[in-house]
Amino acid sequence: MAHDDWVFRAERYLLGCISRGRFNSVDEVGRRISEVMGIVSAIPTSVLPEHVDHSEDDLLARISRLTTIDEALALLQSLTPEDCQRLAQSGTPLAIMADVQTPEEALARFQGLDPQKKMELMAMFMRVKDGTRRG
Repeated sequence: MAHDDWVFRAERYLLGCISRGRFNSVDEVGRRISEVMGIVSAIPTSVLPEHVDHSEDDLLARISRLTTIDEALALLQSLTPEDCQRLAQSGTPLAIMADVQTPEEALARFQGLDPQKKMELMAMFMRVKDGTRRG
């Protein structure tokens, strides 16, 4: 879906608008938002879901805030069975640990991983120079 110098990207229940270049004023940003909202409001409600489950978003937000292995272990131990299932399907490096319940199980699982998976999991806790998580 494209419109002159901008493109829409739809995935699941999210709609993104990607523009070329930068905005030169707040008014330009406001106009773009109004244009996009006009397009969104024209979408028939019959093609939209009645309900969107945001529980996966919450789980991914909790994962994104992890800064230490201890925090990850605490998170794993606090997950409900439904959370564990969502984690297992999440595609995050932590997904491989979805069914782990104890630190001993986590260590055993980690030791059994191939080197690539170990690096992916360890990268979750690495920080770049400015203190933000690597993408």
